Amino acid sequence: MSEELKFLEYISTRLGSAGIPYMLTGSMAMMLASVPELDFVYLEKWAAQLGVLSKLDELRP
Repeated sequence: MSEELKFLEYISTRLGSAGIPYMLTGSMAMMLASVPELDFVYLEKWAAQLGVLSKLDELRP
């Protein structure tokens, strides 16, 4: 895993644990969106941590 993704995981985990809503935008969002197999791996992990895994199914193509 790249250092950027490790940092993103660290930040998103901390924000999620604190109950602080966040949204990924900009170049990091574009980077994840450009690799479809990574998108749902990370989204599933974060959605599970936030307790919204069922909502992720609505986004699947």
